[in-house]
Amino acid sequence: VAYFASQYVGGDSHQYLVLNGKESEPLDDTNRTIYFTPDSKKLMFGMELNKKEIFRTVTIDGSQPPVDLVLKALTSNFVFFGPGGQMGYFASEGEDMSYLYYDGKDDGLRYDEIKNDIAFSADGKHIAYIAEPGSFDDVAVNNGKPSKTYGGFDGDIIPGTLALSPDGSRSAYSVKK
Repeated sequence: VAYFASQYVGGDSHQYLVLNGKESEPLDDTNRTIYFTPDSKKLMFGMELNKKEIFRTVTIDGSQPPVDLVLKALTSNFVFFGPGGQMGYFASEGEDMSYLYYDGKDDGLRYDEIKNDIAFSADGKHIAYIAEPGSFDDVAVNNGKPSKTYGGFDGDIIPGTLALSPDGSRSAYSVKK
């Protein structure tokens, strides 16, 4: 079992990760969301450390020291793992500056919003997602290449219909006109 706990000491709030009944050292501000790795041997959570946003990864059995990944973003609101264990997240550098970070790389594209609609190739080396480049418009992004823009008279990409071929070379989605 893993959860976050808070304790007030002398008017200050201290946060702790409780993992298998053991409390961590006091943590700076956490986002209170816990993510498990695909193999269930580690968990991750976001927190602030020395005025930097990080994801901390800890082993469930405590056999390894925590590993901190410093985020390049101001915020991150969605963490996910590819079929091969690749870690990714949607992040923001500010208003209308949302982007994808996956398998150690920023794809370089910036959007108003990235939807929680993701597809992977069988090996996890290729990824596709739906993004909003402007008000009420959508694009399907496959391997860093956006599709034509859909919205208005061109129709909208239907949520949940994004698919990626097993080798990652082709994407598919449905459009509602």
